[in-house]
Amino acid sequence: MMFSNHYFVGVFLAALTTSTCLAVERAYIALPNQVMTFDKSGTLLDSFATTDRISDIAVNELGEIFVLSFGVVDADFVSRIDKFDMAGNFSETIVTDVASNTHLLGLTIGPDQNLYVGRNGATDSVERFTQDGDALASIATISTPVPGAPFAIVFDSSENFYVTDSNLIEGFSSDGQSLGTFATINPSLASFVNDLDIDSQDNVYAAVLAGEIEVFDASGISQRILDPQNDKRSIAIDSDDILYVAGGGSGGTLGSVETFLGDGTPLGTFVSGLPGEPIDMVFATVIPEPNSLLIAVLMVLVSCTYPRRQLRGFESPS
Repeated sequence: MMFSNHYFVGVFLAALTTSTCLAVERAYIALPNQVMTFDKSGTLLDSFATTDRISDIAVNELGEIFVLSFGVVDADFVSRIDKFDMAGNFSETIVTDVASNTHLLGLTIGPDQNLYVGRNGATDSVERFTQDGDALASIATISTPVPGAPFAIVFDSSENFYVTDSNLIEGFSSDGQSLGTFATINPSLASFVNDLDIDSQDNVYAAVLAGEIEVFDASGISQRILDPQNDKRSIAIDSDDILYVAGGGSGGTLGSVETFLGDGTPLGTFVSGLPGEPIDMVFATVIPEPNSLLIAVLMVLVSCTYPRRQLRGFESPS
C-alpha cells in the first residue's frame, strides 16, 4: 500500500501532539553583565554580554530573553528592559523607565504573556508591559505594612500572583485585588525575601538574603528551613522539582549552582566556575531553533502548550 506524504505527516503530527512536543527545558543564569544558557545536563549552550548591570531576566516559549537592567544617571534611577533572541543577539530596547525615586525589579512573564515587573519606591507596586514594551495599567499596589522591594513575582495555576515585600509574601488575584499576606518569613531568619519559586506539589520556596530558604505549603504554612551553606543569590526549580541554588561569585570568586531535593538533600553541582556572581536564574521550556526544513515545517504545524517556570504554581488557600 502506498501512503501519501500528507498521510505520513498527519500521522507523525498526531503522534507528536499526543506524546512529546518539540520543546526542551533550559536553564538561564544571569551574571552582572552576562547571560548564560545551559541544557539540563549543565552543558553551556550560549552566552552573551550586556552593557548595563542585570537585575532580572525572563524567557518566553520562543526562547527570547528579556533582560532587566538598572543604573543611576544624573541622580535618576534608569531601568531598562532589552530583548534578545534565542542566540543572544540584541533585538531592541522595549522599555526605558527613568524616575527620581523608583526603579523596576522582579521581571517575569504572566499567563497572559505580558511582562510583569515590580516597582520599588515609597509605595511598591506591580506594573505590566506587553512583550513589545507597550505600557499597560499598573495592576497592583503592595499593601503590606512593611516597605520593601518586590524582588520576585510568581503565578499560580489560577492566575493569581504572589509578590515578595520585605519579609512578607503577598497574594493578588489575576485582576490585582489583594488576597492578603500569604506567608511571613520566620523571625529567626531576620532577613527579607529576595527570590521565590514553586514546585509541582504547590510548595513555595522563599530565599532570604541571609542565605536560608524557607519552604511553605499551598496554605502558606511553613514546612522547613533549608540552609544550602553557600553564598546564595538566586533559586530556581526545574520540571523535575529539583531545587537549584545559585551562589558564590562575591569577593572575586567564581560562581556556581548546586542542586538539592525539596527536603534539602544535596544532589551535586550543576555548573561551577561561573565568571561572576549569579544575579538571577530561571528555567524555561522553549521551542529550539530548527535544524532542517522538516523540523521547521513541523514546528509551524504542531500546536502544543509548553509549561514554564513562571506558570507553574500552587492553588490559592481556600
